[in-house]
Amino acid sequence: MKYILKLIAPFILILFIFSSCEKDSDLLNYGQDMTPTGLNVELRKTSYPPFIIGEKIEFSFAAGSATEGKLKQLEVIASIAGAVGTKLDLQGRFFNWSTGMDDVYTAFKDTLTIGNKTIGNYVDTIAATARYTYVIPAEALGKNISLTFKVSTASKTVSQTVDYTVSNIIMTKGVVIQTATVDGTGKAFFSIAEGKAYSRTEVETGSLQKSIDFVYVFDPIGPATSWKLNSAILAPANQYMPVGLLGANWLDKNASGIEMKNWEDFQLMGSGRLNMVSDVDFQQAQIVTKNMMAINLLANSRSLVKSADGKWIALVWVAAVDANSLTINMKKYQL
Repeated sequence: MKYILKLIAPFILILFIFSSCEKDSDLLNYGQDMTPTGLNVELRKTSYPPFIIGEKIEFSFAAGSATEGKLKQLEVIASIAGAVGTKLDLQGRFFNWSTGMDDVYTAFKDTLTIGNKTIGNYVDTIAATARYTYVIPAEALGKNISLTFKVSTASKTVSQTVDYTVSNIIMTKGVVIQTATVDGTGKAFFSIAEGKAYSRTEVETGSLQKSIDFVYVFDPIGPATSWKLNSAILAPANQYMPVGLLGANWLDKNASGIEMKNWEDFQLMGSGRLNMVSDVDFQQAQIVTKNMMAINLLANSRSLVKSADGKWIALVWVAAVDANSLTINMKKYQL
């Protein structure tokens, strides 16, 4: 996603223009010294909720001063230490109005992240926009995160603090589910709670039948002459499950709710409009049909799946599909 924040240009422009003006000219033209005073900062977020474990919250933090000396250090303190990838970029970025493109420049001599603290030592400058990335850790699920940005010059320090609540949604990407076959091979049996696909042998050996919410099936022949399953996901209790896929001793067959949904989600898709499925969407979701299946799946097909015990609900987004496997990105929520 293109950075929407172009903060460094205004800071540099204002500070350099006014710091280069003579005080006498200000007095003559405006009746006072117009040089900006103090250490000025601005913090903006470039990511959108819901905030989910494993995802990034990205920030632009602009700082500058014409009267307090050169920038010295930026310290970002998180109430919960970020996951791997939490960092300050060495480079900053600003929008070049002449070219219509982002220009990159060096903002820090060095940066370091240890525990819940990230520190950057500025280059020789009076103004810069830092780019900070916080990767949400598993420990933050359902909790509040506080981030404090503290910038200093030789003579002054300014802080800004922001708070974010991490969603109870869990997101999983790139899970490959293989086609169910009569001989029991293929990791086709999926558990929402576990976020994992199993083979029939694994299900039967571990007595996991009650955990399986849907089965990936490829059947271009049946169940009737008038319509076909093709690539499909079916609840284990579905009457159209091809014969032999579950095995004779599979007695606990979940009647999971499955319904095709035209929901958009940028976090699962990685492109498109900035629509994100939230906790509230899952809480209010309704599965109207009783078919317990989604058939004729193609890339970008979306299905809502609710576990038979009513504890979990998930948006299943098909990233890729063929006769041998189904690759899904999934958001799940515990009801």
